[in-house]
This record gives sequence, structure tokens and C-alpha cells, in this order.
Amino acid sequence: MSKADFQIVGPTDEIEERPLFITIYGHPGIGKTSVSFTAPSPILFDFDGGMERAFQGLRPPTIKVRKFDGFYDYVMGRQFEQYVLNEGIGTVIIDTVGTLLDDYIAPWLISNNPKAGTRSGGLTLSGWGQLSVTFNNLRNRLRELGLHVVAIAHAKEEGDGPSQQTVLAVKGGTSDIIYRVSDMIGYMHPSGSERIIDFKPMETHVGKDITGRGAYVVPDVNSTDYNTFLSGIIQDAYAAMNIHAKRQRTAKEQVQEFRDSIYNAGSLDEVSKLVEGLKGKNYPEIVLVQMRSIFKEYLQEHGLKYQDGEFVEVEATGAPSEKPKKTTNKTTKK
Repeated sequence: MSKADFQIVGPTDEIEERPLFITIYGHPGIGKTSVSFTAPSPILFDFDGGMERAFQGLRPPTIKVRKFDGFYDYVMGRQFEQYVLNEGIGTVIIDTVGTLLDDYIAPWLISNNPKAGTRSGGLTLSGWGQLSVTFNNLRNRLRELGLHVVAIAHAKEEGDGPSQQTVLAVKGGTSDIIYRVSDMIGYMHPSGSERIIDFKPMETHVGKDITGRGAYVVPDVNSTDYNTFLSGIIQDAYAAMNIHAKRQRTAKEQVQEFRDSIYNAGSLDEVSKLVEGLKGKNYPEIVLVQMRSIFKEYLQEHGLKYQDGEFVEVEATGAPSEKPKKTTNKTTKK
């Protein structure tokens, strides 16, 4: 085993930017495929003729898939890798991901291994496992090439009345695969005169969000903001993934600075000012807890108690002495 086999990422380390898998679903005609064209340098894998219905102003290079075996061999091979490098491709659009899984990969698996299918044409338990493996192989190949994936899916309603929820219009097993691999899942729908993509999971619809932003208003197709809309969301996702690490790093630095100040103080008066000064600082509670713990540790090491802004010596029995220790005395430095 070598260090190249794994990587340890500390809580304060920057998270390395990696390709994202984003699923956008919605009802027909809302503009899902057109919006996907605003991702970084895309190429479209067209499985259900979505190219012709999309906004043509940003139409990317397109692979119109007819048979899965030839397409799969091409994507997994050197020729596609060279094409990606030569053309500067940054994103693969899968339109639609449900069609890819249910109408292309599943029949291909059954044709190669009849035991993967049932008499009615569905997949056996083994077949569902093979479907997941094949899709993961494809996803891993695209990630290996440094490509984001934008998967397009249709929407449907499940349940009745108050419990009704909008979900991906794919088969149950297929849905599980998509949910598992997606970094973000956004429901695209109209809201008044605007179109919204909402990544926040709600009772009314499914979602998956790492930006913390929730809903985004889709710009008008004629505005300059539209051209880089999904690219901006990807940058928001990267920023959100690293913001926690930055906060952790800041907190760690604040705690260490307090520790150094306490133990390097020239007198108990200085220590008292540091402790009292915490009351005016807007530190996160987790930082304050650690600072209080450091101060408690300091008191124990120096045989002191802190009462009403004064230091009191603690006798061996644990009872405080009658006379308070003057705050001008020097402390023991570490």
C-alpha cells in the first residue's frame, strides 16, 4: 500500500475541485435541455431527440445515440478521450438519463445476458446490479476525463393531496441510481413569469443541494447572464464545499492565538484582560467552548481559581486560600 492509494483530507484542508454530477428534472417544455447548454464547454449525448427541441443559440456538439454498444465503446476508448482534449470539452449532457438507463443500457444488458432480464422484458435483481455497474463505469470514465455531467430527466407527481410530491419520472431502481450519483438535483418549474431551478429538497419535490442557495432564477435566454448560468452554479457549489473548511481553519487559528496569548502573558492582569475581552468578541460558540477549556486548563496548571474577575490561589485540599492572588504577579510561561 502506498500513499497514492488514498488521500487524507483534514477538516481545515481545501477540498480539491472535482467534476460534479448535476441532475435537472422538470416537465416537458420548461427548457431543461436548453439550460444544460449553459454548462462549461458542453457536449450533448442525445438519447431521445432533445437537441431539435432545444434553444439553438447555444447548441453544443452533439452525439445522437442509436445503439448503446457502439456508443459505449467509443466513450470508453482513446478516440473520445482525444476528442475531449482537442475540443476542450468540459461537460457531458445526458438527455435524458432515464432513457439512457431504461431504453439503452437495460436492453443491451439483456441482449448480452438473458439472465439479466425477466420474461416481461424487465430486469432481474442481477440485471439491476449490472445496470448500476455499467452506469457507474460510464460516470467514472467521464470523471476520469475531468468532465462535469448534467443529467436531464422528466418529472412526475407521486401521491395524492397534501402528500403529493414531484419526483424524477424514471423507474424505481433507476431513480435510486441517479439519486446516489448526483451531487445536486434541481427541480425546474415555472413561477409566475419566471423559471426556477430549486435544488433544495422539499415536501413538494425532491432535491439535493450543496450550494446552500436552494432556488435559482433562470435568466432570460436573451440576456448575457444566461450563457453561463450553470457554470455559475458549479462555481457556487465549489465555494460552498470549501466554506466549511475555511471556517474550521479560522476557528483553529483563533483558538491557537488565544492559547498562545494566555500562556505568553506577562502577568495575571494580562490574562484577566484576555478572558474578560472574550465577552465583547463575536466568536462562534464552538470556539468559545475551546477557549474556556484552555483557560480552565491554565488555571489547573497554575493552582488558581477565577472568581469575580480575580485570581485566587487554590490550596492542596482544593479549598481556596483566604487571600486573593494579586493580578500583577508574573505567570509561568510555557
